[in-house]
Parts: sequence; structure tokens; C-alpha cells
Amino acid sequence: MKIHELIWPDDRVDHIARHGVEAEEVEEATPPCESRYTPVMRAIKLQTQVEKDHTLHLRLPEDVKEGPAEVIVLVPEAAEPRHTLADFLAHLSDRPRTTRNKEEIDQYLQEERASWES
Repeated sequence: MKIHELIWPDDRVDHIARHGVEAEEVEEATPPCESRYTPVMRAIKLQTQVEKDHTLHLRLPEDVKEGPAEVIVLVPEAAEPRHTLADFLAHLSDRPRTTRNKEEIDQYLQEERASWES
């Protein structure tokens, strides 16, 4: 990867100015050079099947050149079993039934709201 442009935050411009240097002078003295940074990567989304031996088989598009690549595998988590309405109602029937009248509900709400203020 070649460096084509240097971006100068204000604090860096101020710093080199204290040494009597301007950003343009640094850019003139800095030839384009190879960078040690990883090049920009292209994302290719493919669907595949994980085999019993935990391997993947992928075929990339023809325009992908040989060389290093980074692979990220996204697999679905095991889904939690869904509960039906019948399961929910059965769960409710196992619980003790409590009923409150309007005054008891109002009292509970008043106490709850008072706890928010303290």
C-alpha cells in the first residue's frame, strides 16, 4: 500500500511549527513509500455448509487474486425452545392466584411512585 496523502490535525501542525517546519515541507520530503499497514480489504458474502468434520468449502469469485485473506464465520446460535400459549397458561395454573381490588392496586402504585422520589 502506498501513502498518497498525509492528514494533518491542528495539534500536529502546531507541533511541527514549533520546530520551524510546515506541513507542506514534510510532504515534499516524504516520498511515497510502502506501508506496513494492512491494505483495505474487500468483503465477499458467501453461504456455505459446515461439514461433520467441521470444515468449510468455499469457491471465491474469479476476480479474487491469490494471497492472504481473512475469514469470519457467522453461525446461528442454538435457538431456545419456544413456549406456546398453552405452556404459558399451564404455568399460570400452577401458581397461586392472587387478586387485588382497586384500592390495593392504587395503594401499591402510590408506594411505588413514592420510592422513585426518595
